[in-house]
Amino acid sequence: FCHYLNKDYDDALSDIKNCVGIQPIFAKGWYRYGLILDKLGEYGKAGVVFSNASNIDTNWNESKPESPYKSFYQKYLKSLKDDKNKSNAIEFIQQFPNRSTEQDWFDTFMEMAKKYPSIHKLLEMRQNDEFINQDFLDSMNEIMKNETELIKQKQDIDFQSNILQSQYLYCYERNIFKFDTNPSNGNEIWDINWSSTAQIDNNKRIICVNLMSSSNVILNNYMQHCVPNAKEIVQLLLRAMTFSNLTKQSYIKPKLIRICWRLRKEFDIISKAMYKIGVRCFLQTKEQNDASCKSAGTNVNGWNHL
Repeated sequence: FCHYLNKDYDDALSDIKNCVGIQPIFAKGWYRYGLILDKLGEYGKAGVVFSNASNIDTNWNESKPESPYKSFYQKYLKSLKDDKNKSNAIEFIQQFPNRSTEQDWFDTFMEMAKKYPSIHKLLEMRQNDEFINQDFLDSMNEIMKNETELIKQKQDIDFQSNILQSQYLYCYERNIFKFDTNPSNGNEIWDINWSSTAQIDNNKRIICVNLMSSSNVILNNYMQHCVPNAKEIVQLLLRAMTFSNLTKQSYIKPKLIRICWRLRKEFDIISKAMYKIGVRCFLQTKEQNDASCKSAGTNVNGWNHL
């Protein structure tokens, strides 16, 4: 917020994205996100963010005065409607989320796969479930730095995903998640696991948390500081049920979740939280963990950077 007060809006934007990424139900964070976007001239996105702040504000209900975030959003919406130069912002808000954004990004990425052999190789490695080392990822990142169109489209997708996933507490409290009626989607059983990466950020190890379906489709992939605790795992699961940023499915829950052996100390808390919405959890055995790591050539304790 200091960056915002000093009018360093680009730095403020970077910080606030991290803020709502770590704590997606922080209404004041979303409100400040909207203030920053407004200063950057992103009026449509600012309106969506202000609306989101009012939707996830859990400190207000029917027995209390109206949420200040809701009243602010209504005033902001009126100011946009009164300004003829901001009609595009109103259209953006009304059409959100725009699913065509996802297809545009996919089409651009496939064009890049034709342009760069490295990207084509990455797709093959992911399809064959091959291990992708850090050097390969670094070379990919160098390529991506120059692809401004793809970066812009990816940022738009991330924006949509973060907005949609931030509704997870509302969905959880009302249990609006549904079981998938199509078995071929592989949503009957989910697997959640974590492993370390070679990356260090602010003197902290970056951990990758993977959530996969029984058909070996990655549902969500999260990067965070340090080993996840039970609360963080529950949050990640609920965010994926609300909206999967990889498969684009919404409000889908599995019947079973297999928790990796590395999370055995957090299992009881995770299991109780999932049971409230009709999802059963079971713990991977140590033998299963060891066998899986042996076949993949990874560390049984998850510290793959060692």
